[in-house]
Amino acid sequence: MLPSEFVIANQPYKVIFVDEIPGGYYGEFDSIKSEIRLAKRVRSPYDDELYDLTEEQIKNTFWHELFHCFNWHWNTEDDESLAQTFANFMREFETTKK
Repeated sequence: MLPSEFVIANQPYKVIFVDEIPGGYYGEFDSIKSEIRLAKRVRSPYDDELYDLTEEQIKNTFWHELFHCFNWHWNTEDDESLAQTFANFMREFETTKK
C-alpha cells in the first residue's frame, strides 16, 4: 500500500492519484506544491488511447518520484536515470525480501 502523506527533510508531502497526467507521464514530483502525483492511466502517443497502469507500474512510479524528492532535497537537480534505477532496485527489494 502506498502512503497518502509523508515527511522528508521536515517537509510534509501528499501523494495524489489522478486519472491522467498530461504529456503521457506516469507520475510527477512537484517541489512547489509538495506533492507526488501518480497517474492511474496513461495516454499512448501511438494511438491516443488511455491505458490503465498496472499496480506494479504505479508502485514503481511512486518510488521513482520519491527518489526525485530525495534528490531534490539533496542537490535540487532532476536525474531521471538515477530515479528510475533506484525505483527498480526498491521494487525488486520489496518483491523478493523474505
